[in-house]
Amino acid sequence: MITQQEYKQRRQTFMGKMGTQSIAIICTNHEHSRTQDISFPFRPNGNFYYLTGFDEADCIAVFIPGRTEGEFILFNLPRDASREIWNGPRAGQEGALKNFGADQAFPVEEFSNMLPDLLLGKKTALYQIGFENGIDELLVRCLNKFRDQSRTGTIFPTEMIDATTIINEMRAIKTPAEIAIMRKAAQINVAAHQRMMQTCTAGMSEIQLASEGTYIYGQNNCTELAYQSIVATGTNACILHYRAGNRILKNGELVLIDMGEEYEWYASDVTRTFPVNGKFSPEQKQIYELVLSIQLVIIEMIKPGVPFDSLQEVTIRLMTEGFVTLGLLKGNVADLIANKAYFDFYMHRVSHWIGLDAHDVAAYKVNGQWRPLQAGMALTVEPGIYISPDNKNVEARWRGIGIRIEDDLVVTETGCENLTGAAPKTVAEIEAVMSK
Repeated sequence: MITQQEYKQRRQTFMGKMGTQSIAIICTNHEHSRTQDISFPFRPNGNFYYLTGFDEADCIAVFIPGRTEGEFILFNLPRDASREIWNGPRAGQEGALKNFGADQAFPVEEFSNMLPDLLLGKKTALYQIGFENGIDELLVRCLNKFRDQSRTGTIFPTEMIDATTIINEMRAIKTPAEIAIMRKAAQINVAAHQRMMQTCTAGMSEIQLASEGTYIYGQNNCTELAYQSIVATGTNACILHYRAGNRILKNGELVLIDMGEEYEWYASDVTRTFPVNGKFSPEQKQIYELVLSIQLVIIEMIKPGVPFDSLQEVTIRLMTEGFVTLGLLKGNVADLIANKAYFDFYMHRVSHWIGLDAHDVAAYKVNGQWRPLQAGMALTVEPGIYISPDNKNVEARWRGIGIRIEDDLVVTETGCENLTGAAPKTVAEIEAVMSK
């Protein structure tokens, strides 16, 4: 659990980076609805939640360093008994002050009227540019009005900065409390993937197998998936973002499962590939062990100072060497890499950040250079090989095999911690789990 003291420290750090005579406006998401009674699941905007710990919809946080009346103002929905009967209790303004550390709290309807006074005397306005059209338009109206008053000496923001850049960089390094939550999310996801291996049976549909994993998520109080589940059997595994469907699992085929849940809004993202009948065929085993060997090399590379893109460079080299060894490609490895011949079988990157979002938000390059890994960063490692069933350039025995293996890792001072390494992934481990 992340304490209110940690959220307060994050806000102080953020305001320290804003500069003097500045104001920041950070919105969360709306409560989307189809009709009055049927709502889409709500998820708070990651940057808003990162600074506030507040997970109600339709709220706006304002940060003004050095403001006498209070530096953190929260505009949130007021208490409303008639709506709370339908949607549950709200914190209201009293709860915002008492439970979430706001210095001042007002009904969100008052934001537009109060904004001009909050902007006065500030030289810089930070907000999530393009995130919320209503805020963009409101700021433009306010600033145009101030320009008409410029002859009176009115001071108002003349510089606009995307606050997202600052917050994203803060989110790049996870705190011990964040890592503890991610470790728990990982443990839950490991259990889910193990259950799916143990319950996998020919004749099930992809959706039925996915439900075995979501059962574990629910049993551990995870209210949301981190992303739409990929449960792909047979040639469907060669479709990178395939959605779990009604296709029936068959003996002799593989099933690729890329699933993750959110625990206290932090994501887990794990992929395992295994045979429906619990036994790899010779061709499946060869491709699988190539993917696994590459993943283990990349995991071993992860430590502070290693440039992020070097993980991809090594993956491509090892992939291409493996393709030549198996006969999937022919020619000089360096030439094949230069010509991107590997792209027929491996077409995505090997890693991405993970945290409050499954694909977390920090930049991968800084000042035009691939950033070096730092202790506290969290990332995935997910090499994959996908041999299209329509690829006539390879022997028929290879066609239609799709395999990906993915784990979640945190960079430590000396290397990395594999948060999801307990999910079976060697051939022997998978076949042993599935034989029980």
